[in-house]
Amino acid sequence: MQEFKKKRGLKILIGAAAIVLISSAIGVLANLSLVDQLINSECVIHSQASHREASRIDLAEAKKKFDGGEAIFIDARCLDEYNWGHIKGAISLPVDSLEMQCPSVIAQLPQAKEMITYCSGSTDCQLSIDLARKLTNLGYLHVNAFFGGWPVWEAAGYPTEPEN
Repeated sequence: MQEFKKKRGLKILIGAAAIVLISSAIGVLANLSLVDQLINSECVIHSQASHREASRIDLAEAKKKFDGGEAIFIDARCLDEYNWGHIKGAISLPVDSLEMQCPSVIAQLPQAKEMITYCSGSTDCQLSIDLARKLTNLGYLHVNAFFGGWPVWEAAGYPTEPEN
């Protein structure tokens, strides 16, 4: 009877050890997937702010924030368009490459600073709206989409690069 209890106890112990090992292996595999996403720059970050829409601002408001140094201007257009001309001091962040550039974007953009996205649309630029939405989903709280964008800014004769 004593030997039977020992064998049963040993079986229970082995079963418990197997459960611990299997659950540990599952945990490691799950975490490896997350590490792989970070290594491959697949930025999938969600915050409570993800449901907040970016505000839309016009030329006058954008210029006021530019003059006051209150915001970072972010060009949502492709790199070729950015290179042809952009708002002075703006950074290029084509909306389609945000996920690829995610780690460098997070390192470069302070979350507390206001950001203004723009593109080449006149009154309704989907690229700047999409970029603003994605930045908001990354946790940036102060994101505005500048309606009118590059063409309106350039037509007003406001500071651009390269200087025309």
